[in-house]
Amino acid sequence: MLAKENRFTSKEFKDVRHFSLVRGVYLDIKRLENYKEKFSCIISAKTFKRAVDRSKVKRLVYGILQDEILERKNDKSSKNGDTKSDKKLHGALIYPKKNILVGKLEEIRKEILSNL
Repeated sequence: MLAKENRFTSKEFKDVRHFSLVRGVYLDIKRLENYKEKFSCIISAKTFKRAVDRSKVKRLVYGILQDEILERKNDKSSKNGDTKSDKKLHGALIYPKKNILVGKLEEIRKEILSNL
């Protein structure tokens, strides 16, 4: 699970107005320029009928995001002078598709990070 400061609150979620939509193979991402490093994974019961599958997908997406956020924070603390550590992630609302369960982890990771 993501840390509280990296998740959208219900008030922030209702205030989302301007976004850019990116459609991918495994998920759709609404990228938000106004929010830095805030994320939410939204899965409807129509997409995955079983709660087990919805939880599995959320853990997968949040795990990828958590690894990337922690990696960037560690890069900043080490101060290697790397330009990657200076770049901030944009906020995003992530809508997984059905085929995410059969996708490879590296392909999903690449799709998430390339669109943020």
